[in-house]
Amino acid sequence: MNISYQLFKDVIEEEFSDVECHCYLNPDQTATLLLRLNDFKRSNHVIPSIDFRSASYRELSLLIIDIRKQLDELEACGNIRLQA
Repeated sequence: MNISYQLFKDVIEEEFSDVECHCYLNPDQTATLLLRLNDFKRSNHVIPSIDFRSASYRELSLLIIDIRKQLDELEACGNIRLQA
Protein backbone atom coordinates (compact mmCIF):
# COMPACT_ATOMS: atom_id res chain seq x y z
CA MET A 1 0.00 0.00 0.00
CA ASN A 2 1.20 3.51 -0.61
CA ILE A 3 -0.16 5.87 2.05
CA SER A 4 0.66 9.49 1.28
CA TYR A 5 2.39 11.62 3.88
CA GLN A 6 -0.53 14.06 3.95
CA LEU A 7 -3.05 11.28 4.64
CA PHE A 8 -0.80 9.78 7.33
CA LYS A 9 -0.31 13.19 8.96
CA ASP A 10 -4.03 14.01 8.87
CA VAL A 11 -5.05 10.64 10.37
CA ILE A 12 -2.40 10.73 13.12
CA GLU A 13 -2.98 14.35 14.12
CA GLU A 14 -6.75 13.80 14.22
CA GLU A 15 -6.41 10.58 16.23
CA PHE A 16 -4.17 12.27 18.80
CA SER A 17 -5.97 15.59 18.99
CA ASP A 18 -6.29 15.09 22.77
CA VAL A 19 -2.55 15.78 23.09
CA GLU A 20 -0.41 18.21 21.16
CA CYS A 21 0.75 16.08 18.23
CA HIS A 22 3.03 17.06 15.37
CA CYS A 23 4.09 14.91 12.45
CA TYR A 24 7.29 15.65 10.52
CA LEU A 25 8.50 14.23 7.23
CA ASN A 26 12.12 13.09 7.42
CA PRO A 27 14.59 13.32 4.49
CA ASP A 28 14.47 9.51 4.13
CA GLN A 29 10.68 9.65 3.56
CA THR A 30 9.83 8.30 7.01
CA ALA A 31 7.88 10.28 9.58
CA THR A 32 8.63 11.35 13.13
CA LEU A 33 5.86 11.98 15.63
CA LEU A 34 6.26 14.44 18.46
CA LEU A 35 3.62 14.22 21.17
CA ARG A 36 3.69 16.87 23.86
CA LEU A 37 2.41 15.34 27.08
CA ASN A 38 0.23 17.09 29.61
CA ASP A 39 2.52 16.62 32.59
CA PHE A 40 3.85 19.51 34.63
CA LYS A 41 7.06 19.54 32.55
CA ARG A 42 5.23 19.42 29.18
CA SER A 43 7.46 16.46 28.27
CA ASN A 44 7.86 15.30 24.69
CA HIS A 45 7.34 11.73 23.56
CA VAL A 46 9.11 11.16 20.24
CA ILE A 47 8.45 8.27 17.88
CA PRO A 48 11.07 8.41 15.09
CA SER A 49 11.34 6.82 11.64
CA ILE A 50 7.84 5.52 10.97
CA ASP A 51 7.76 3.91 7.53
CA PHE A 52 4.25 5.02 6.60
CA ARG A 53 4.70 4.59 2.82
CA SER A 54 4.89 0.79 2.96
CA ALA A 55 2.26 0.46 5.69
CA SER A 56 -1.20 -0.93 5.07
CA TYR A 57 -4.29 0.63 6.62
CA ARG A 58 -4.36 -2.28 9.07
CA GLU A 59 -0.75 -1.56 10.09
CA LEU A 60 -1.62 2.12 10.49
CA SER A 61 -4.49 1.12 12.79
CA LEU A 62 -2.16 -1.10 14.82
CA LEU A 63 0.36 1.75 15.07
CA ILE A 64 -2.34 4.05 16.46
CA ILE A 65 -3.34 1.42 19.02
CA ASP A 66 0.31 0.92 20.03
CA ILE A 67 0.93 4.66 20.43
CA ARG A 68 -2.25 5.01 22.49
CA LYS A 69 -1.02 2.17 24.76
CA GLN A 70 2.36 3.92 25.13
CA LEU A 71 0.60 7.14 26.14
CA ASP A 72 -1.60 5.27 28.61
CA GLU A 73 1.50 3.67 30.18
CA LEU A 74 3.22 7.05 30.43
CA GLU A 75 0.12 8.49 32.05
CA ALA A 76 -0.02 5.63 34.56
CA CYS A 77 3.68 5.95 35.42
CA GLY A 78 3.92 9.61 36.05
CA ASN A 79 1.09 11.96 36.88
CA ILE A 80 0.41 12.72 33.26
CA ARG A 81 -3.15 13.58 32.45
CA LEU A 82 -4.26 13.34 28.83
CA GLN A 83 -6.86 15.91 27.94
CA ALA A 84 -10.27 14.54 27.08
